[in-house]
Amino acid sequence: MIQQTIIYAQTGINTKKPIQTFHVDGKNDNSSTATPSPSQQKNDFVVTANGNVGIGTIYPVTKLEVNGDVRITDVPALPTMPKKILVLDADGNLFYTDVANVAPPLDTRIYSIINKTSRQFLPQRNVFYNLEFDGPVEGVNADKLVVSADKKKLFLPPKKTLKLTGSIGIIGAAINPTKTNPAYIISQFELQNFNNDGSHQLVTTIGYTESSTENYDDGGVSMPIIIVRTGSKGANVILNVKYNGIDSPTNGYYIGGAANDDTLASYILIEEI
Repeated sequence: MIQQTIIYAQTGINTKKPIQTFHVDGKNDNSSTATPSPSQQKNDFVVTANGNVGIGTIYPVTKLEVNGDVRITDVPALPTMPKKILVLDADGNLFYTDVANVAPPLDTRIYSIINKTSRQFLPQRNVFYNLEFDGPVEGVNADKLVVSADKKKLFLPPKKTLKLTGSIGIIGAAINPTKTNPAYIISQFELQNFNNDGSHQLVTTIGYTESSTENYDDGGVSMPIIIVRTGSKGANVILNVKYNGIDSPTNGYYIGGAANDDTLASYILIEEI
């Protein structure tokens, strides 16, 4: 007669009191009578009856639970941008999510202002000119933004999605600028992509700034906006402005610089989105 016997047991290595189906006590510091303390569990390895693996914990609640640091080396570079990535939630759970759902930390993104300090003369009515930004570049990661030597171009860093919002201030007429010379300023961003590397604009709007002494109601202030996705080599952006209006002077007009009691400030706000 052949008798078959199946034995169910827990296997322990370096421990006389295994807690799970397979239990390794790395430092052999567990009690033989009591459940290991949290500090003793830090060098333990277990496999539970339902197949969960615990490292540094003897009660894993997921397929792999690690209580401690994890190091991964020799990871090959991805040939293309992944659609999903692994993320860690507040409870320490690791899971897949779409790349679009994960925003980079705020302190790694660009939130900056490019200032205009001095007023700028526009010689002719209804002619576009490049707005010049002669003031400081300030904000979060402002060092990633570069203004050209002539102060007319803004160089944007590569592989970014950026929203640029302009503010245009009005001073007045060319001779003795006062508020008695009504006019309005049209403004619009222009993406100059000379690199042919995939940079393109997603959204653009026209800005409008009206002086306070217009004798007819045709507007107020609206900001020029452009949303740009830069390619592998970055992109250049300029802000074009012109003045016009039935009663505007023909001998030129002034754009404001820094803000004061008489004019709006001129600047560009840049936000990474």
